[in-house]
Amino acid sequence: MTYLLSRALFGETTSRMQADGYPERTLNWVNHIPNGYTVYCGHDQRSTNGCPLTIPGRAGGRAIFVDTGAGKGGHLAWVDLPYPPVEEKLFVC
Repeated sequence: MTYLLSRALFGETTSRMQADGYPERTLNWVNHIPNGYTVYCGHDQRSTNGCPLTIPGRAGGRAIFVDTGAGKGGHLAWVDLPYPPVEEKLFVC
């Protein structure tokens, strides 16, 4: 597998493999989420208690991992987002 394909499939990794055979992912990107922003993440089960996991970042933003393992016997989680959106912010990397 090439570096770019691995990065696209798994994000930033530690170069170690987990027990399930997938690469161990880092969460360093969470520290770059600007203050006032929330990033909702799916398809990356981080929950250990059946509830979505919230990780605050150093820049003031946060990531909420909503995958709680429903396809593997865990709970089903979802997010109700307000409509119309509360405020739109343009963020350019």
